[in-house]
Amino acid sequence: MKLNLSNFSILENLLEGYQIIDQEWRYIYLNASALKAAKMDAEQLIGKTMMECYPGIENTKMFSVLQSVMETQEPERISNEFAYPGGSKGWFELSIQPNPDGGIIVMSNDITSMIRAQLRERSTLQSMPDSIFFVNQAGKITYANPHTEDMFGYQAEELIGMTVDILLPEGKRTNHAEHRDSYFADPSIRKMGSGLRLLARRKDGSELPVDISLSSIQVDGKTEAIAVVRDNTEVVQSEIRTESQLKHITALHNIDTAITGSHDINLILSVVLDQTRNELDVDAATIFFLNPHNQMLTYGAGIGFNDSAIERTRLLLGEGLTGRAALERKMLNLHTSGIGLSPSIAKLMESEGFKDVFATPLIAKGEVLGVLVVFNKAPLVAADEWVSFLITLAGQAAIAIESAQLHENLRRANTELRLAYNATIEGWSRALDLRDHETEGHTRRVADLTEALAREMGASDGELIHI
Repeated sequence: MKLNLSNFSILENLLEGYQIIDQEWRYIYLNASALKAAKMDAEQLIGKTMMECYPGIENTKMFSVLQSVMETQEPERISNEFAYPGGSKGWFELSIQPNPDGGIIVMSNDITSMIRAQLRERSTLQSMPDSIFFVNQAGKITYANPHTEDMFGYQAEELIGMTVDILLPEGKRTNHAEHRDSYFADPSIRKMGSGLRLLARRKDGSELPVDISLSSIQVDGKTEAIAVVRDNTEVVQSEIRTESQLKHITALHNIDTAITGSHDINLILSVVLDQTRNELDVDAATIFFLNPHNQMLTYGAGIGFNDSAIERTRLLLGEGLTGRAALERKMLNLHTSGIGLSPSIAKLMESEGFKDVFATPLIAKGEVLGVLVVFNKAPLVAADEWVSFLITLAGQAAIAIESAQLHENLRRANTELRLAYNATIEGWSRALDLRDHETEGHTRRVADLTEALAREMGASDGELIHI
């Protein structure tokens, strides 16, 4: 086929490439832009087949599209990565039209610069420490960077074409399509779920807290969402620790208030045990008092037990885990200490269904006053913070017991002092009576009359003591 090139002079100045290929795959015409893109002269191409100019081209996806247009006479559009004989690459958008005179017409737009810019951007995305996804309006993932594997356990290629819902906890998938449609109706840069704790789902089914930022991008003329997903585990754990510390401070304040506001040891220990069970998240707790005279540990107070067996429990100092905690003055755990349980505690644990126990001595001013014991129906994961707070609670309980004992000792001393004072006065009265038998009992009668008169005059009990 020979062409009158003057008829194509207008095509020579087009920025787009323009090629005519006959039915035998020979180049009939290429304009200046097409020759520039081909990196060859017209003499190297005109009259030669595509296979002669580019060996192996017949095995490419692009050639199969050209062949389809040649056979079906239906136009096609494709984006194509083209490998030159020297090994370099170029990217082109091709519009392929059937030629009424036979063969095909290929119009090409060189998009190499744009693709390279996108590849540079994608390279940046590849190196970012966050997981990054492109999601189309149908909810399909079109791109995922390599960090996805570290965060979610999926290979990046594995996610392409899957719905983004696969990365959501099952309970959050129902309304996600509605939220996605809402975003595409007004795409903008914003945080997802602002003010909420968001969770994502790994391939193994586990969940992790995340922070998600949304933005949009145009891909082939269509809007896609960009989701930048950051593992928020450390931030959430820090918030949880802060909340836990605030709860611990509140619990200690409640115990301090009970200690300073009451001398009722039963009330104080009830507050201590209630805070212990709540803050340590255990099923039951009890306090044993140590009698320094007979070296016995006896029940003082308890919470969370189904029957009264704990109240009848008596342990010798050094007996079982609880007795050894008091004897050795250190906290002991059933599973880590290698120390067995006393028969009574073992029977209690079996009947109550407990699987783990910690025993912590109550020490105040160097003296062991008892043991705080916590029980749980599942093995306890004792983190450092948990252990530290258990020891703090034991210290508060020891202070409460010591304070109550001091108050009781002071009350008893005052009672004994008053009794001794009264006995002394009465002894003097008897001594005076013995001096004179005629006035025997007179002193007592005077004292009784004086007390009666004082009461009539409104004297208080404190004043009567001195009278």
